[in-house]
Amino acid sequence: LVANNLKAIEFFNAVEGLPFPPVTAINGMALGGGFEMCLATDYRVMDKKAKVGLPEVKLGIFPGFGGTVRLSRLVGVDNAVEWIS
Repeated sequence: LVANNLKAIEFFNAVEGLPFPPVTAINGMALGGGFEMCLATDYRVMDKKAKVGLPEVKLGIFPGFGGTVRLSRLVGVDNAVEWIS
């Protein structure tokens, strides 16, 4: 379980470290790991009806692919705490 989680984190870090600015188009729902993948890209384009979030926190599960760090860097710590708590 831990090994698979580490592989996923490596993949997200690889996307974040690409030599060009990756763009994510969100047209629907990007929840949990999908939203964390969106956070790993440099630019996000979102439809007005799209939904994003980290629903696992409502179950007491901590986002496991670096989404908490990336979210706080993107929107600031105060806003990220509201999303995560």
